[in-house]
Amino acid sequence: MLQQEAMIERTLSVCREDERLAAAMMYGSFAQGEGDGFSDIERVVGESMRDADWLPSLEDTLILDRTGELAPRLREIVGPPPERDTPEQVRFVCDCFVNWFVFGANLFARGELARSLDLLGIVRDRHLQMVRVLEGSTLHCFDSAKFLETEVSLTSYAACTARLDTEELRQAYLSAWEWGRELMAFLAERHSVALPASLLKRLDRRFAETFSAPGPEGS
Repeated sequence: MLQQEAMIERTLSVCREDERLAAAMMYGSFAQGEGDGFSDIERVVGESMRDADWLPSLEDTLILDRTGELAPRLREIVGPPPERDTPEQVRFVCDCFVNWFVFGANLFARGELARSLDLLGIVRDRHLQMVRVLEGSTLHCFDSAKFLETEVSLTSYAACTARLDTEELRQAYLSAWEWGRELMAFLAERHSVALPASLLKRLDRRFAETFSAPGPEGS
């Protein structure tokens, strides 16, 4: 049994036993019967729209709602932008960064370079969200690249970009992990958030191995 399959079984058991949960779902590779040792586990449990985005008014957003089901959902995110510079939000964005980076690293290790390049873009989005929190420019956290050139500084962003090329991706991912670790450390210190030090050290070793340059042929 794959480690992921054991985790899925445990998750199913916990969800079914917790009467506070109204609904949960799994999607992605394992739900489609395509999961392997490099696949992540994708699920949604009681996710709130308010944590994702915001709207200034319902009237400017709602075009049509024949069944009356859309308006209540949109009202959840009507109001001022959510506060992003909090311990809870810092922990969330750090967790998201690590999650997406692991996903992208696994795709690279599997040899899916095109998908790993796509995931690198999501990793950079998490970078930008962390930078926005650090620099107090959180209005566009959800669409993190919006007005990027004028709203935040980008000292390390270029090093985390790549074309569809193995060596460029390798270097970009290494730079992205280094920058992400620095950003997480700054945010954690600012809000006294305890990062999972032992896990991050294990990931340091794993990614150093995953993105190590191949030796000469025959070595």
